Amino acid sequence: MYKIGTFSRMTGLTVKALRYYHSEDILIPEEIDQYTGYRLYKANQVATAEAIRLLRACEFSVKEIKEVILNCEDPSDILYYMAEKTSHIDLEIKRLAVIKKRLIDETEKRKVVKAMNDYEVIEKTYDEVEIISMRYTGAYDQCGKYMGEIYKTVKGAAKDVPFNLYYDDEYKEDADIEVCVPVKKAIKTEGNVVSRRLPAESGLSVIHIGPYDEVGSAYQAINDYASKHNLELTTPLREIYRKGPGMLFKGNPNKYVTEMFIPFKS
Repeated sequence: MYKIGTFSRMTGLTVKALRYYHSEDILIPEEIDQYTGYRLYKANQVATAEAIRLLRACEFSVKEIKEVILNCEDPSDILYYMAEKTSHIDLEIKRLAVIKKRLIDETEKRKVVKAMNDYEVIEKTYDEVEIISMRYTGAYDQCGKYMGEIYKTVKGAAKDVPFNLYYDDEYKEDADIEVCVPVKKAIKTEGNVVSRRLPAESGLSVIHIGPYDEVGSAYQAINDYASKHNLELTTPLREIYRKGPGMLFKGNPNKYVTEMFIPFKS
């Protein structure tokens, strides 16, 4: 049998590493001298030590190495674990590629984001208006589907650009949203599509130019203005889509024009 120092030179694993793998029950010495405490290894443990060194070089974790070593009954078994690790790495590469693209896209978008100090908050009043609408509880990105259903009902009766009414005073994954299209006059509706008159209301308005997922700073500008002028904001807040994606193409989101309007109490 071989003392730990000799075994270290034979396998390319440091004495410190061998002691560690012993403590983790990965590579247990064949014998420990009861008088000196020396760890002693057998010749057939060299292959196991070399497999451990290979797995560490391939970035297997200690937990993974332990599982491989304990389950390898034949030297060729390790090939299956290495192939599986390769598949895991391929999936991780794809995951990181998605993150990388998101980082690049966000970096580029934020280069053109309108600075909050550029937002001009104004007080304005919207007159009452006849609308065709659908109200639902769900994700924000579902509103396009409902907007399409409304336009099938509205046809040529649309009077102005569409807008959404948001009834929650906070961000929610399942939001309370009413999708609206102003119309020239009340028209007959069916199912969940309704015709109603939206009353006049006064509030704060700001124009946001850019993607929809960057409107947070516009809302911040409105809230800062309200706080400064002692105005109490209420719901539903209104997002008016002055310029946005078409029915077939999204176009350039950096040129979308959205008006945020939040009513305040008289």
